Amino acid sequence: MAPAAPVIPAAGVKKISEKKPVKQKPAKQPAQKEGAPKKGIRKLLPVIGIAAVVIIALVVLLAGGKKPSGTIPAPFSSYAFTLNDHEFELPIMLSELEKEDWEAEKASELDKKLSPGATSSTLTFTNGYGEISVRFENPTDSALPARDCPITYVSISYYSLTDNYLGKDVNTASIANDMELYDVTLSDFKARAPKGYGVENNSSYTYCAYEQGYNIYRMMFDDDKVLLSFSISCDVPEGFITNKVAAVAPDFDEAAFRQEAMLDWYVKCDGYAYVSSVYLKDLEASGWEVEEAPEYLATHVYDTAYLRASKQVTLTQNIYNPFDTAIIPDYCFVEKVTFSTSNLPEGTGFSLVCGNLGSIGSGSFKEDVIDLLDMFNTDSLFYTEDGNKLIIHPYGEEDTRTVTISFSDDGTQIYSITLDATTAIRDFFAD
Repeated sequence: MAPAAPVIPAAGVKKISEKKPVKQKPAKQPAQKEGAPKKGIRKLLPVIGIAAVVIIALVVLLAGGKKPSGTIPAPFSSYAFTLNDHEFELPIMLSELEKEDWEAEKASELDKKLSPGATSSTLTFTNGYGEISVRFENPTDSALPARDCPITYVSISYYSLTDNYLGKDVNTASIANDMELYDVTLSDFKARAPKGYGVENNSSYTYCAYEQGYNIYRMMFDDDKVLLSFSISCDVPEGFITNKVAAVAPDFDEAAFRQEAMLDWYVKCDGYAYVSSVYLKDLEASGWEVEEAPEYLATHVYDTAYLRASKQVTLTQNIYNPFDTAIIPDYCFVEKVTFSTSNLPEGTGFSLVCGNLGSIGSGSFKEDVIDLLDMFNTDSLFYTEDGNKLIIHPYGEEDTRTVTISFSDDGTQIYSITLDATTAIRDFFAD
């Protein structure tokens, strides 16, 4: 059974306070003769001039400052914050932070799977000039790597954000209406915040928080009553994942992809084809049933899918999302397939189709396969031996696409065949 070809879808400043001068009752002036200059007016002219200058100076000073305007949005009407002039609104996906050059300090933590409903530990992200803290939450019914889950919590502290040797004020952060860290005062916050914020004081800090379940706004002001840090967390809205995940693949050059794919080398067994370089949905269309797969894949990540044709006939494969958007697994590419003989009923035949060169049957010994490969004798085909494995490069020694046949120790039985187009597929979409 020939493999299905890929189906490509169509396309704030501190307030200035001054003490008001105490008003004094003016002294009684003697009567002036009509037509004579009034001495009081002459004396007041310099005073009026000075006062005008002071007023103008104050107006200019206030106009030139960064005083925020407007009231703070009601809690939970928005989970927005600004980081280096880019506005985010929780929940967000990892790719949104990465686009602004924020990277996980421990990248391996992103690969740890979160069970359904679980929240990750607090992870540190840095852009080389400072740090922020985030948490991921898995809102789905399947276990997912943290990188595939939305970020539902962010905490930003002035000192962590600016703790660097490259420039103290490289990073900036603010909450609603330009309320910037280390710039907004507690009195300004209270004046503009809606009712409902709880206030907690201790010897050094004042906390203002609005909490309702997992939805939290929390601000910390230092002993000078200046905004020192803030944290925001939220639940994942219903349908958030669905709205972020593409249901079809974006357009790309199908003809060029076929040149880099590995569609002509595949395994046939019991009427089923084991083939790489196709969409997962193409294998489903040919009769395979998906036994286990992630609900979606984030951009530029891979995962494992398990397929079954019968009780004995199974397929383990790597699927990859090469696109710049999260996508359902149906439109992820099968980049690596492993066919194993361990669960096959005794006597079940299979064959490795080697393009237009021929095929290698299930009863072939290792030496038989070597003789056959030598007989093919093409300029492009190249193979090496590695213990009980034969590693075949169907398209030339320098080509990254490989077929690996693993034999028993005595070379009399084929244990598995792996078709690997991983590097070729990723390089194609990277270009």
